[in-house]
Amino acid sequence: MTYNYENFSLEILEYCDRSIVINREQYYLDKYEPEYNILTKAGSSLGFLHSEQTLSMFRSRKLSGEALSN
Repeated sequence: MTYNYENFSLEILEYCDRSIVINREQYYLDKYEPEYNILTKAGSSLGFLHSEQTLSMFRSRKLSGEALSN
């Protein structure tokens, strides 16, 4: 499977005040259980660990000139 942009869509589900954005994100994570969002708690990556396979891929990738200049 290819993960190019054309294989995804973006839809605004709700406009809300910044003060409740994490609460609303959690609501939608619980409601839709999205396939590509591996974190189950809104606003936090606490406790998430990449697999050794993913870490290996990160280590071996070649960054573009644009990425290197940032």
